[in-house]
Amino acid sequence: MTHAAKKMTGGLHARVLFAVVACAAVVSPSFAQSPAPLPESLRVAAKQPQSTQQASPVLSSATDHENRPLGGRTASKQSASESQQVVEPVTSASSYFRTIIALAAVLALIAVVAAIVKFAGKRSGGLFAALAPAAKAPQGVLEILARYPVTTGTQLVVIKFDRRVLLVSQTANKGWRGGATLATLCELADASDVASILIKTRGEEQASLAVKFQKMLATEDTEFDKPADRNPYAIRPQIKPFSAPGARLDVVASDASNADPKSPKQTAAAIRQRLAAMQSSSRRAGGAA
Repeated sequence: MTHAAKKMTGGLHARVLFAVVACAAVVSPSFAQSPAPLPESLRVAAKQPQSTQQASPVLSSATDHENRPLGGRTASKQSASESQQVVEPVTSASSYFRTIIALAAVLALIAVVAAIVKFAGKRSGGLFAALAPAAKAPQGVLEILARYPVTTGTQLVVIKFDRRVLLVSQTANKGWRGGATLATLCELADASDVASILIKTRGEEQASLAVKFQKMLATEDTEFDKPADRNPYAIRPQIKPFSAPGARLDVVASDASNADPKSPKQTAAAIRQRLAAMQSSSRRAGGAA
């Protein structure tokens, strides 16, 4: 093989090696970190006799050039690939425990602050007590008479405020704000109009109360009409008639048969007679036996 042919073969091998290494570096960073395996043709060229390489200094210089890194970019590519590696977060039970403790501490702090505000509102007076959550709400000042749903999230509310009646539109807020928006649609201050509204709204309540009262009266009437269990030996009060307007009313106990009670002596004599009769009957029965 002539010197020109060897030179052309070495240049071709160098181009092939450069193309293989470049493709490996583009496809995967791991190929850029580790040297790519040489093709079989390049291995054969690398295993040529030393005499041939010494005879052709141009081929040996080309082979040395092929064994060098591509322009010193290997180190920079390795550092770039290492920096691009995804670092996975390390999670453990202790981290979850710390998170739970922190959340519980925040919730406990909120509860303590709310309790302090309520207690301060009860103890102190003035505007703070009036605006506190535990403020007084006396009855009769503000009263909701009726509610009429219109659409989803919107309803009409009839409110009585002292001597006025307000028609308010309540619309529920959507999103993170929550709550509701109130807008006054109508206000009635005339006494006749207010009375008409109150009669119409409270008519059902009054009617229900009247029905309940009538039922109670009916049950009491039926209980009164039932015949009582009359005991002939029951003691009932008896009122003596009086002639004078200033006379007292004397209550005398009498039985149902209006019989005159016996004196104590008569009662004792009757008991003795019964005992004597019982003794005589028992003696007769014993003598017959």
